[in-house]
Amino acid sequence: MTAPTPAFPDIRAAMPAPPVAPTVLASGSPRRALPCMGPQAQRIVVRKLTLAPGGATDWHYHQYPMLVVVSAGTLTYTDADGRQEVYPAGSTFTEHVDVVHRGRNLGTDPLVLLLVHFLPTARTPLSIAADPAAGAPRPSGAAPHRHPSGGAARRW
Repeated sequence: MTAPTPAFPDIRAAMPAPPVAPTVLASGSPRRALPCMGPQAQRIVVRKLTLAPGGATDWHYHQYPMLVVVSAGTLTYTDADGRQEVYPAGSTFTEHVDVVHRGRNLGTDPLVLLLVHFLPTARTPLSIAADPAAGAPRPSGAAPHRHPSGGAARRW
């Protein structure tokens, strides 16, 4: 005799990951210039982003320097040209300005990122949604910016 087939198949694998909802941990203004993160940094925002297994950010880019710390899990960072970098827990890197990318959690454990945004003004958006086929628009209206040669991000 064979085992009975369950009446309801396990659909958890087909369910989308919950939406990305970063939490702002702190924000403030530097008292002195921070030349290592852009002398124009007027506002610093620290956020925590958790991605469930299978979760991903939307395609986006940043108009300013940003520091990323992988606190738990493994981040797969993909730019619009298809380059991938894998960052395990404990990794720290900077994201390039105006490079269209997304982050994914391809692992089985939650991915936790600490994001430090170095904003030129209080009104600068934390990220801008983008079409990976088009790249990020340049302020001058020039051709879309693609990733500079040498890898997806600078690892520290």
